[in-house]
Amino acid sequence: MPAAKPGKFDWNPNPNPNPFLFFSTFFLCRNLINFILRFDLALPMAAAGGCYAAGCCALVLKGWASPSTGFRGSRGGFPISSRYRRRTLRTLVKRRSVVGHARASSSSASSTSTSIVSSSRYACRIAYEGTHFAGWQYQTNEVSVASTLEKALMKIGNLPADERAALALVGAGRTDAGVHANGQVAHFTFPQTAMPTNILQKGINALLPTTVRIRNLSEVDDTFHARYGARRKTYTYLIVDGGILPPHYANRAYYRRPSSKRMSLNLDRLTEAASTLVGTHDFASLSNFDPQKAGQSTVRTVDRVDVLIRDGAWLWGEREGGGVDDGSPPQRTIELTFEGKSFLNKQVRVMVGALVAAGEGRLTPDMFAQLLLGDLDRTGTNLLGAQTAPACGLTLQRVHYAEGPAWCTL
Repeated sequence: MPAAKPGKFDWNPNPNPNPFLFFSTFFLCRNLINFILRFDLALPMAAAGGCYAAGCCALVLKGWASPSTGFRGSRGGFPISSRYRRRTLRTLVKRRSVVGHARASSSSASSTSTSIVSSSRYACRIAYEGTHFAGWQYQTNEVSVASTLEKALMKIGNLPADERAALALVGAGRTDAGVHANGQVAHFTFPQTAMPTNILQKGINALLPTTVRIRNLSEVDDTFHARYGARRKTYTYLIVDGGILPPHYANRAYYRRPSSKRMSLNLDRLTEAASTLVGTHDFASLSNFDPQKAGQSTVRTVDRVDVLIRDGAWLWGEREGGGVDDGSPPQRTIELTFEGKSFLNKQVRVMVGALVAAGEGRLTPDMFAQLLLGDLDRTGTNLLGAQTAPACGLTLQRVHYAEGPAWCTL
């Protein structure tokens, strides 16, 4: 006699029932009924029982359970319909094949990512607080802004250490140790990716310390060059004259402490000396120029020098006259702005030191004019009183380009 075909469910009743299980279930149900009648819980329990029965009927109708065995998928007498077994098996095999293919693709991608085969050039505008950096340029035994940015790029691009040169990170200019930037521009080569530029920018910033941030990031042509394509650079230098220095400006300004030995600063003489810097001059005496370097021209053109004088209350975010009153002369802030195509090493800082010396009266107009002739070396400039201003007050504000992204063009 042929075996009967299974129906919708693969029933598997137990041929040897357990008497102990039957009697224990009977006594449990009797005690439960007595408990319900004693505490007047008949109506809530009847409602709960009805909901349970309705749920069980729904499961049976859906094919997710059988009346005699219970829910599907369990072992020990809880069967599953044959149709569901086939569907589950196909889904599981398909899912495993997809996962395996994804893992194989990721492993092959990681093996081929060790070299930049297809790449694009990106330009970025960077802001950094340079107090704890040894300048912009990469240095072997020092932490620089460029090396910090390179580490983040190599990590997000999954590049090995020997591929650092392939990034070709180039900045618009070198800033000294302790100098800050709000608009340093750099370009680098990065593997082509489907990741949007704004997401890439957020990913790089997430890997950078809080003292370095990429303000803008754009994909550019291979003809864009951050250094050779720059048309102008704008620097600002902040001087706090007297009063109490706000704590948040401790590493952002040149602080002239109030002292009886320090000469007062005549802002008229300082402004007059600043106007003589505009134009094309030989700035060998107003820079850290090394005479041993043959062939390097020290002639530079300064397009603009602005002097902005504010009341000390500006430092504290208050109105004029609302600063700190400690009995000393009124506090003033002098913001100097220098703009030109290129500057010599430490040229801006030496010019600031010369302007302060002129404001104090240690440099006469004739002596200041002698500095612009370029006849004195660095030692002679120091003897005249033009000391190099501290690096903490200098900030690279912006680099201008004739062509490129909108955030850096003229």
